[in-house]
Amino acid sequence: MATLLTARNISVAALSWIAALLVASWMTRPHAIAFGEAGVRTAETMALCAGRLCLTGERTADGYRFELPGGALDVRLRAAGGLATLITLRAEPPHRKSELFEKLVRKQYRGALPVIRIRLR
Repeated sequence: MATLLTARNISVAALSWIAALLVASWMTRPHAIAFGEAGVRTAETMALCAGRLCLTGERTADGYRFELPGGALDVRLRAAGGLATLITLRAEPPHRKSELFEKLVRKQYRGALPVIRIRLR
C-alpha cells in the first residue's frame, strides 16, 4: 500500500525540518566532526594516518600540510566546542592518496554500531 504525501497529511513544520537537515548536511559535506576528542588527540590521529600512508609533511598553525605527487593535502583542525574537533581535508589537485587518507581517518573514528546511510543521489 503506497501513501501519497500531500499538504493534508504532512505538516509544514515537518517539511521545514527535513529541508533544514538537507541544507545542514550539504553545508558540512567537506567537513567531519570528531566528538569526544580534543584537538591535540585529533592531531596525533592525523599524523598516525599520514604515517600509515607514507605521507610526508609539516605541522601548520591550524593542522597539517602533507605532500602529494603534484600537489598537497591540507588538513585543518578547529575546535568545535569542548570535546569536539572540526576536520577539513582539501587536496589540490584531487589525488588517490587523499581519498585513502580520508577513508583511513573515517575508519579511526568508526564506532561499534553500524552507520545508517541515506543516499540522496
